[in-house]
Amino acid sequence: MLIPQGLVFFVIYYATFRFTTNRFNLLTPGREQSVDGSEADGFTLNQSVVEKKVNDTTSLAQGYLAALGGKANLVGIDACITRLRLNVVDSAQVDEAQAKCLGAAGVIRLNKQNVQIVVGTQAEAIATALKQIQNGQ
Repeated sequence: MLIPQGLVFFVIYYATFRFTTNRFNLLTPGREQSVDGSEADGFTLNQSVVEKKVNDTTSLAQGYLAALGGKANLVGIDACITRLRLNVVDSAQVDEAQAKCLGAAGVIRLNKQNVQIVVGTQAEAIATALKQIQNGQ
């Protein structure tokens, strides 16, 4: 009796949530607004930019540096597995839309001097490239 009951509740939940998200245009993961204001279908927005730059972390790091407000705004660079942990002079200068166009999943502003950019598993490589750019190498 458990399997038929589970199937019935699956259909009820699926229909309810599908109707609710479509009817009220709820932004769920994969249905965020794109930079141009149109609705993105999850991966299409950033796919072309990421595909061009996935092998070239230096140019990707330069793009993130521009999104962060340049070298003058960047104070400290660190990374964990999926995030760039950055110390900046002013977090208001960080362009979240530009970072998302480069492939970032999100920008987290902890306070006026600390910003985290969720970039995925290539965070360490991007952080290394950012440090090299910051040091002029």
